[in-house]
Amino acid sequence: MGLKIIKFLKRLKIIKDTKGVKNYKILKKLKNYKKTQKEEIMDISKFELFEKALEKNLAKTINEIISSQKKVNSIAFITTDDFYGFYVAYNNIEENGEYDTAEWDGIYPDYLYDPLVEIVHNTEDIDFTKESDEKWEFAENIIFILGKQLKQVSDEIYKENNYRREDILYFATMSDGDYIYEMTDESLKVFNSQATIEKYKGIKLH
Repeated sequence: MGLKIIKFLKRLKIIKDTKGVKNYKILKKLKNYKKTQKEEIMDISKFELFEKALEKNLAKTINEIISSQKKVNSIAFITTDDFYGFYVAYNNIEENGEYDTAEWDGIYPDYLYDPLVEIVHNTEDIDFTKESDEKWEFAENIIFILGKQLKQVSDEIYKENNYRREDILYFATMSDGDYIYEMTDESLKVFNSQATIEKYKGIKLH
């Protein structure tokens, strides 16, 4: 462990001295510190309108999809490069099958469009036409909120339709644009349990 890192941690009062400090302890504390800092920096208050719409409607959308006659194992939230709303695509992907949400069935709920468009219009400090740290943070916030609300969908909705929660692989992405793969990879981790990810590891999403 480098001396600069140790001095940095001492300034943050994460450790009091350098004697006998094990590398793994420092790394663990540094990781926890960074996580705390990220949570403090992330301001999701401007997404309140979007989150409330999800709270009210998302479970109904999931129920509508999995209660259809078609067998479903994948549900995707698809947005545009400038986050101009989402639509929901769903399908039953076979292992090593082709991934193309344009070929999937889809629904277009107003609650996934109107609130997000309003938020984008009111976000004047981000240029949504190009890549930036701020634009990616915006994407991360949306993924975080979607993941939070997906976890609130009750187990009963799955059971009533002869599914288990881990039977559905959820993810979010862009139809085109800057962060197609990044959003896919990040949302897979946020939306799904490890059991679900392991179950569908043969599915290639990009």
